[in-house]
Amino acid sequence: MSERSAVQNPMLKYASEIGWQYISPEVASMARLGDTGYYLTDVLREQLINLNRGVVDTGRANEIIRRLNLLYPSIEGNRDALSYLRGEQSVFVPDENRQRNFSLIDFEIRVTISFTLQMNGDKKAWPSPTELMLFF
Repeated sequence: MSERSAVQNPMLKYASEIGWQYISPEVASMARLGDTGYYLTDVLREQLINLNRGVVDTGRANEIIRRLNLLYPSIEGNRDALSYLRGEQSVFVPDENRQRNFSLIDFEIRVTISFTLQMNGDKKAWPSPTELMLFF
């Protein structure tokens, strides 16, 4: 049994079942702007803008991506990457004439749990965890 059949294929199947989209290596390479690219550039740009409304526009997203691509694979580079992940890095916003921090990750995702209580006589039967539906 190979790692591909024992681990990778089941993981890809599971990820697809929970809503992740599979991207072939060829498409991923193009989206990363070549085999040496780190990020799916268009996706990262779009998400930076969506996550940082009013702070990050297309030009500033391109600048952030440029800076992320310059991170060096070292202890110092890891420290700097952590600083980005914590939202400690900033970008200049000309309309406000100041630096504003931006986020790469939304740590405060709001999750709404929706379920229906089933009435069994006088008792309320709570749904099992598999019956709960999560909406993001």
